Amino acid sequence: MDGVTATPFDVARIRQDFPILSQPQARGRPLVFLDSGASAQKPRVVIDAMVRCMETAYANVHRGAYRLSELATDSYEAARGATARFLNAADPREIVFTRNSTEAMNLVAHSWGRGVMKPGQAVVISELEHHANIVPWQMLRDDRGNELRVCRVTDAGELDMDDLERHLADGKVGLVAIAHMSNVLGTVTPVERIVALAHAHGAKVLLDGSQAAVHRRVDVQAIGCDLATSCTGRPALAFSGRGWNTSTACRPSWVAAT
Repeated sequence: MDGVTATPFDVARIRQDFPILSQPQARGRPLVFLDSGASAQKPRVVIDAMVRCMETAYANVHRGAYRLSELATDSYEAARGATARFLNAADPREIVFTRNSTEAMNLVAHSWGRGVMKPGQAVVISELEHHANIVPWQMLRDDRGNELRVCRVTDAGELDMDDLERHLADGKVGLVAIAHMSNVLGTVTPVERIVALAHAHGAKVLLDGSQAAVHRRVDVQAIGCDLATSCTGRPALAFSGRGWNTSTACRPSWVAAT
């Protein structure tokens, strides 16, 4: 294409980073793994880091007054700082580690949703959402009576911004919970515009960044969202259930509130 410079992509070199891709397969063919969106294979650097932890510094984090626990805690907090830099969060204290994005969204729904949202306030989601960003709000609706509104998707697979504005118009929406990138369609939503529109109508914004953080640069300060479930580790080359699997970037005042 005119005006587009292709970036060299050395597939053979990248394959060398993943030990499993060098394992012999049936009929002598190389392994080609296409399910990374669910759980990616692990590069050598991640495997080595896990082995190093198990062999040299495994202990409870924040719960021991001995050397190994101190080392483990230092590493854990260093990961929090690295995550904050990765997302451009304003402060590492904005990062809350959970086991995955589903748990992070449930954490918001069960704490902020039940502790801060007022009766009569509504939650807006969209037709693009993963069920992890649907079910917690259905439960909140059934338990507390908060209305659940669903923003339409256009025939082109894009978020219908006019419909979103209609849902916000009455000023009763307390939270807009929207995917940054849909795991169903691959649609990238205009998050800065969504945040500005929601804030103009007095609503907070929870951004499901699980897919976006794997595929593109995410800057939570530039986006301006109030909360973000920012990365599930399994598709981002981390081990399942590990410490940094999902990060919730939130305003310090919200941390206190929840």
